[in-house]
Amino acid sequence: MTPTSVRLSWSYPGASGSSSGSASGSSTGEVQYYVIQYKPRLASWDYKEISGAITTFYDIRGLTPYTEYEFAVLVSADSHIKKLFISIIQNLMKARYLPA
Repeated sequence: MTPTSVRLSWSYPGASGSSSGSASGSSTGEVQYYVIQYKPRLASWDYKEISGAITTFYDIRGLTPYTEYEFAVLVSADSHIKKLFISIIQNLMKARYLPA
């Protein structure tokens, strides 16, 4: 993490490439892709969206330093979109500067 970037990582049971479905009838489905949404926490506009991620991590760059952000990760599986989580992360990287 830097003042202008963050790495998000997550897990999803269907991401391992195992077959979808089980004997008990529960199914997480085969992951097609992930969608990452983010915005500054106090922003009044809609989320920015990154669609088509195929890994369980993603580096987001171009953030405003020292700003709280709200992130959401959605998964597309079995032709459905499911929200995995929403997280608020404050970029706490501060310059280590002492005036001379």
